[in-house]
Amino acid sequence: MSHVIYINGRFLLNKPTGIENFAYGMCKAMANRGIEFVILTPKSPIKYYDVHEFNIIQIGLLKGPVWEQVDLSIFMLGKSSDILISFSGAGSLLIRNQIITIHDIAVFKHPEWFSFSYRILYELITPFIIKKSRAIITVSEFSKREISNVFKVNPQKIIVTYSATKDYKGDNFVDTVKGNNITEPYILAVSSIDPRKNFRSLIKGFAKSNIPCNLYIIGKKHKSFNDSNIEINTDKIKFLGYVSEAELIDYYKNAIAFISVSLYEGFGLPPIEAMSFGCPTITSDLEVCHEVCKNASYFVNQNDIESIASGIKKLYYDASTREKLVKNGYVVSKMYSFHNSLQRLISGLPQIKSCSNIFQ
Repeated sequence: MSHVIYINGRFLLNKPTGIENFAYGMCKAMANRGIEFVILTPKSPIKYYDVHEFNIIQIGLLKGPVWEQVDLSIFMLGKSSDILISFSGAGSLLIRNQIITIHDIAVFKHPEWFSFSYRILYELITPFIIKKSRAIITVSEFSKREISNVFKVNPQKIIVTYSATKDYKGDNFVDTVKGNNITEPYILAVSSIDPRKNFRSLIKGFAKSNIPCNLYIIGKKHKSFNDSNIEINTDKIKFLGYVSEAELIDYYKNAIAFISVSLYEGFGLPPIEAMSFGCPTITSDLEVCHEVCKNASYFVNQNDIESIASGIKKLYYDASTREKLVKNGYVVSKMYSFHNSLQRLISGLPQIKSCSNIFQ
């Protein structure tokens, strides 16, 4: 190999959510394909991931986004023939030989959803990093068009890989899951607790549906988002916070249906996860949701409480619709894998002159 592929590994210090799972999944796919690479991380313990097969170097003295801009940049100085890939974010302002990932541009489309510090940081650095980078990875055709339009980027510089569900280690792992001992029926929602996820409308729609069923919401609030406090006036709605992978699988497998009424998404992974475990899904009537979920979801108007309530009632009472969505969901969910995502990246890079030999 005439050059070294370095991976920005700051994501390995975070609990796994959608972005972290994408970065980890892409690294696993590269390792499975026999591609040699080195992961760079801050000097902190890696608690949440199996990294025994990765070549990891811990560098620098800092943590968080500052580590990327200072320690990571210093490490890459003089390595002009090497490449840095950031699967989890936008990388460094100072590095030219890099490929970055932008999952969505919600912070530019809806800055009111984010904390002041998060908004200012990414509004300042993202346009410069986009301009300097060799290529941009994103996770849907919808996000590609938005990035191209907002930042005036040549679409040929942007590669759509799609995201994918995490490898939950197959049936042997699922069979060892300890049940949650839940006897009552429930509708399930899984996401970070932030304004774009539209929980106020979800809760109003659920209440209006008046079904004899609970609503379980899995996810945590993050400091990057503006205040998302939500008033609950019924014991039928339960916020479960962050749960283990084993618990999450159990919740997916035993739900009447999964629901997401997001106002904005770059991809939207939880519906695909739900489909993979045989859970029928209700999703927003967004362009990206149609692109990703295809014919395997029941679409509702995320801005209309009546539509949300109607969708919930439809899937609760109509067994034939649930069965159809489960069948279609298995088919659609199998379209998304990190093997396929990596292949899309490898196939797309040669179309960008400066990236033609990265995986050779």
